[in-house]
Amino acid sequence: MFKNLVIIGSGNVAWHLSKALEDFINVRLIISRNEHSGKELAQKYNAEYSNIFEKINEDDLVLVCVQDSEIDNLLKSLDSKIMIAITSGSFDIQKAHNFKNIATFYPLQTFTKNRKLDYTEIPFLLESNNKVFLQEMYDLAWKVSSKVEFMNVDQRKTVHLAAVFANNFSNHLFYQSAEILKLKSIDFELMTPLIKETILKALAENPEFAQTGPARRNDIELMENQEKMLNLYQKEIYLSISKSIQNTYKK
Repeated sequence: MFKNLVIIGSGNVAWHLSKALEDFINVRLIISRNEHSGKELAQKYNAEYSNIFEKINEDDLVLVCVQDSEIDNLLKSLDSKIMIAITSGSFDIQKAHNFKNIATFYPLQTFTKNRKLDYTEIPFLLESNNKVFLQEMYDLAWKVSSKVEFMNVDQRKTVHLAAVFANNFSNHLFYQSAEILKLKSIDFELMTPLIKETILKALAENPEFAQTGPARRNDIELMENQEKMLNLYQKEIYLSISKSIQNTYKK
């Protein structure tokens, strides 16, 4: 089993995964271009902070927690002998075939630094060309979570895309809801029971059968009246989603 952990990055994913793994592997080094957040994260674990890769040892497990657009260039700067786990949902490890020990270690969750999470409930999606290394990463993931699966890059890309709809887009709709209410000085907290029931119902039932609302009923008059209440950007969202709902339930 791995002895020391090196984390590249100091954003939300790095903060949460270091916490999730701290009981199972020693957090030895934080490497980050952001000195402030890097040192802050390192201090939590009495770890060393650095902004150079030469501090990495061959027996370290290196957890890459940077955005996808940075991964290719990052790997070019790393020694191919080291052990690497990449937290991206869409990175293709075939691009890094020169690394003997490389795997994806994708946690399917939205991370915000100060939010408490139950790590045992987070799915971890793994892939590697090295069966021995994959098994080691699998064993580590199982120490954290009860939901660990093997998925190739095409499957992970699909999951990642679905997550954008389920999480990122839905959160933006919550934001737009709050903006609509703000115009009339109405507290967004009023939406809390509705949002909770929407999520619970979608999880308990097939979302296809849980759909309600004017577009589902094809209430054209109400929809036209609501469109008039929206700004240009909100109207585009309203029309696009309403059209999708109507097409889904066409008889």
